[in-house]
Formats: sequence, structure tokens, C-alpha cells
Amino acid sequence: MGSRVAPSVEGGGGEQRQSQGALGLRGTVGELRAAYESGRTRSLAWRQSQLRGLLRLLAEEEAAAFRALREDLGKHHAEAYRDEIGLLVKSANAALREVEKWMTPEKVWVPLIAFPATAQVEPEPLGVVLVFACWNFPLA
Repeated sequence: MGSRVAPSVEGGGGEQRQSQGALGLRGTVGELRAAYESGRTRSLAWRQSQLRGLLRLLAEEEAAAFRALREDLGKHHAEAYRDEIGLLVKSANAALREVEKWMTPEKVWVPLIAFPATAQVEPEPLGVVLVFACWNFPLA
């Protein structure tokens, strides 16, 4: 499977420039893929720090998030908390509590013929996921 090149589009001055795809995400996805491939995202400490960072961002920018949800979508404060911000905080806290358990290898049965071998299943991420959310629930 080779790399795909986006079709070029004509810029304002007649010059050709390469399309960056939907919402200009090609570079961002590339950066995320490089971070994953570097292996730095595999550790428990890194994952916990990312979840804590998300919680800190939500706490620091809560007022701005409520304001944006009200101005852009007309969401009442209670609705924005119930369907967006509160749900995201609750989910991030749950993930922070559970991430170590999710990463713990699970011992599995090995046939007697393989004695004294042991085996385990190690949960590992398989790569980068790009999630597009619905427009009316931009945070959740």
C-alpha cells in the first residue's frame, strides 16, 4: 500500500498547492502517528499525565467552554455540564482510575505439552485513531 497524495488545488494567486485534506488534519495525524511510533505513549506514567492534563485543561478553561457552547450552540449551562463537560470530566477520572488495570497483562492457559512455558495477553494500543464527533456535541 503506497502513500496517497491529495489532489492539488489552485491557490489564490494561480499557484498550485497541495490540499491538506478534511480540515487540514493530515499534518496533525502525522504528528500523532510519529509520537505513537516513537513508543513514548506506551507507559502508564505518560497515559496518566495525559489524562491529568485533560482534567487540568477542563478545569482551567471551564468558563470558556461553557461560553462557547452557549454562543455556538445555544446550550444552557446545565445542559452543557450534563452532556459535555461533566461527562468528559467523569470519563477522564474513570479512565485515570482504571488505566493501570487496563494495561495489566492477563495470564492465559497454556497446554501441558508446552510445560514449563507460561503465556499472557498484554493489552497494547495498535495505533492512532482519528475520531470525528457530531457537531452538536463537540466536547463529548
